[in-house]
Amino acid sequence: MFHNIVVVSVRKAFAGHAARVMSALWGAGQMMFNKVLVVVDHDVPVHDYEAVATAVALRCTLPGDVHLSRGPMDVLDHASRRFAYGSKMGIDATRKWAGEEAEKGNEPLWFEPWPGLMAGESQVTAIQVAAGLPVLFIAFRRESKGDVSACFQRWIDQGKLKGSGWVIFAEDVADLGNIPYLVWRIANNIDPVRDLIFYPACKSIIALDATRKYAQWDDFDRPWPNIVTMDRDTISQVDARWKELNLGDFIGSPSLPFIEMLYEGGAVAE
Repeated sequence: MFHNIVVVSVRKAFAGHAARVMSALWGAGQMMFNKVLVVVDHDVPVHDYEAVATAVALRCTLPGDVHLSRGPMDVLDHASRRFAYGSKMGIDATRKWAGEEAEKGNEPLWFEPWPGLMAGESQVTAIQVAAGLPVLFIAFRRESKGDVSACFQRWIDQGKLKGSGWVIFAEDVADLGNIPYLVWRIANNIDPVRDLIFYPACKSIIALDATRKYAQWDDFDRPWPNIVTMDRDTISQVDARWKELNLGDFIGSPSLPFIEMLYEGGAVAE
């Protein structure tokens, strides 16, 4: 876990148990800062992210198993509309009991092959499928108010998306091929109540707008931070002096994967 995403397993004892766990944890100490909480059954190893993702794919019925709340946020969270206060998302990925949503009554996520999805969508710069999971990652270049939602709704209306699953929009600078970094970026950039997109024409597919938010398009008046990295010159100097500094076996700079993913500007994005 990191504070934006927490996975917890529960030995389920009654219908609604996962929702009770969400409420309890969001009210417990520093867990109140959590943004996304995934609840799985006791037989799902929480440190096996593939097993957790599979549980979400097989046992989460959309939209009924997505729970939203509001409350305190970490003071370092930049995505909430107000300082230290924002929204949270709980995902019930447990086996369903009588009285709960039917277990996986939805069809698998289907989407038109990427040339068809990208046709006429100049703001879509890349598409990545999460292998074996009903998740589609989209790199998207923002240009106007409501453009993420409009793109998602067009795909539904044109029959390019069907079934059940998630369509997650990230910024065009994001590396869709590096899933751990991508998930980290998505979790940092969202306020779930604001950024989840539910379209009545297809309730079983949910979009998530994990792009940067702007004052002119999103009525967002807080500064948006850049990723903290060393510049290339500093990296080169450290690399050149590695042996001289007696730092042990060489380790490449952790800044390197992020340099190409920076926004324009300095510590605060332009």
